[in-house]
Amino acid sequence: MLTSMLLTSSNAMAVESGPRAQLEFAMRYQPIGLSLFNNLGYRLKLSDSDSLLLKNTYIEAGTWTIVSPAYFRPGLYVEAVPLSILQLRFSAQYSQYFGTFGFLFEPEDPVNPSWEIEDFSAAADEGEGVSGGVLIVQSSATPRIKVGKFVATFDIQNVYMRVMSAPINQVYYEPYYDTIVEPSDTIWYLRPLLGYLPYTGEDSYVLTALRYERMFTGKSDVDSHQLAAIGIWGLPQRWTPRTKMSLLALGGYWIDHPTDRPNAFIAIKYTAQWGAR
Repeated sequence: MLTSMLLTSSNAMAVESGPRAQLEFAMRYQPIGLSLFNNLGYRLKLSDSDSLLLKNTYIEAGTWTIVSPAYFRPGLYVEAVPLSILQLRFSAQYSQYFGTFGFLFEPEDPVNPSWEIEDFSAAADEGEGVSGGVLIVQSSATPRIKVGKFVATFDIQNVYMRVMSAPINQVYYEPYYDTIVEPSDTIWYLRPLLGYLPYTGEDSYVLTALRYERMFTGKSDVDSHQLAAIGIWGLPQRWTPRTKMSLLALGGYWIDHPTDRPNAFIAIKYTAQWGAR
């Protein structure tokens, strides 16, 4: 989601150097989730060239924090666009799970585990959610291109997760990534996206897109496939000259998922940016 917004916004105005902040508020259903994302960093413009490959290139670093009713994830990030057609990002966070709401879940029988929604609900009702800390290291590379009103991205992401302070020594369910992992594991995501800009104004835009996601893990040996339709509205900046805002809506369908749940899901997100663009 964020990649497509960065792509359209970066083509709308020239990159600047300076401090910047980005706040995101996101909700999803199936599974239920609520999160607040906060990036505080400094962006350094890399080139003044007007060439297609070097225009709007930058490097940025700062803090990245995620807060939800289920966990608190403080950390650091580095993001770079060395070429206008390539976005890179690396982050490291320590996630402290509270043991409530979207807690870490261990099945009663690790040999023949059950991952049904009813099992999660029963564990929540009986106060059996697992609390603890997990180290999470993410890295991604996203080739991207815009031709006329069409945009395309291909997000390739790797997530390394390691339980640091929780009584977990078997496969478990993690709520943020919505998948099943070992106490030390990796997750791979492949996300091709094709978008179309039906409207682009001086200070606003509308982006529609289709995205396919393929996920697989390194040790727990699970995978998933999903299709999603995305709509993004870049709110007119004349409404709030010092704040750049956008609204995103996503509706998707699980072709395959490692847990037993309804196939359809929805999500919405509000994004606000201040400072250097």
